[in-house]
Amino acid sequence: MVTRRLGIVVAGVALLAGLAWWALSDEQTPAAERVIAPGPAATVAVRAPVPEVRRGSAPSEEAEDRPLVPTARANAEAARDAGPVHDDAGTAAALASAREVVQAWLAQNAAAAEKYVDRYCEETKGLRRNKTFTEPPRTRDAALFMAGRTDWEGGVVGLLHLPAPLTERMNSPPGAWRTMGPELYAGFDFGWMRELLAFDHWSLLTAGPLRDHPDVPFFEAPLPNYVTLQTWAKLRLLQGLREGDLAAASLEVRHLADLIASSGTLLGEMIRVAIHGIERKTWDDAGLVPPDPPLTDAERFEARHASFAGMYFLYPGVPRAVREKALECVPSRCSALVEAIGASSSLAGLVPSATGDVEWLLAQAPCDPALAAQAAKAPPITAELAMQNFNGERSLEKSMRQLTDGGL
Repeated sequence: MVTRRLGIVVAGVALLAGLAWWALSDEQTPAAERVIAPGPAATVAVRAPVPEVRRGSAPSEEAEDRPLVPTARANAEAARDAGPVHDDAGTAAALASAREVVQAWLAQNAAAAEKYVDRYCEETKGLRRNKTFTEPPRTRDAALFMAGRTDWEGGVVGLLHLPAPLTERMNSPPGAWRTMGPELYAGFDFGWMRELLAFDHWSLLTAGPLRDHPDVPFFEAPLPNYVTLQTWAKLRLLQGLREGDLAAASLEVRHLADLIASSGTLLGEMIRVAIHGIERKTWDDAGLVPPDPPLTDAERFEARHASFAGMYFLYPGVPRAVREKALECVPSRCSALVEAIGASSSLAGLVPSATGDVEWLLAQAPCDPALAAQAAKAPPITAELAMQNFNGERSLEKSMRQLTDGGL
């Protein structure tokens, strides 16, 4: 059973939201742990737990420091934090209402899928030709290397944890880090980024908290806390800028972004897009031309909405022929399959036909079969959470308007 954090989808997934920075005071972080030089045998450093990420309002498309994620997981998190519902959430009446809402939403989604599938394939041609979205060979897994280094949502602190005062300083105001000097990254060892070049993908089930907690709901699974890694990318780019090796820094940062995306989650895709924006702006502000240009702002915008739309095309109720055609056109195929599997499995209690949808999706050769298999075991979504998310606010129709005309 995957989770909210692992999946980014319940049918009415709200489209965009900003990741908040977590706080851990400098006094709580010993100096010996702030100067990071992890080796291959790095283990998890358990200190004060890392507060779970909270989602806020949707940032602007230009907010390069704030990866865009859906808020279905935020809704699930809020429902969990509010405690058990003692009124009618579990009653037959609540389930009947949720079933009616969900089935109506899925019917609208299916109609939109038939209407837009040809347009979607046309609009995503350019992205599919971009090497950024080429699926990795998946022969050298970075999981063991990264499991003890990264922070994980749920409170596991890794060796790459960064203190809140540093991240606050870097982003007050947003983007301030680009104007800072070597003192910002002094003492940090970026050798782990060079070592990462030896790997071509990162499977979240090979090692780490997700593997160790297979029974959590789809929208509550512990993912790596990618914001820390995104901050490391900024520090490495700043080092490259100040020390004259920006091209090497870009190579390492881009590879980190690709490994994050290779996890097969929509959140990973959004983080990759955000890192591309950070990299591009760093080169632009320096007045330099990168040897291997990152995604343009237009491509990043398209990639976001193509990823969301691709997921919706695979939801329950969409005709098989439409799904097959759309799947051939999704740039982020790996995450689209996993997210659709997790959402379909979660909906099985409200939409019995979703079980067959899960079986079909599993047969489409997901990039990470183990992750897809875990997503397929997700427990049914609650009536309360279904009502929160299947409300018509976000939809394939909205994603396609964004993709084709900027939402006008």
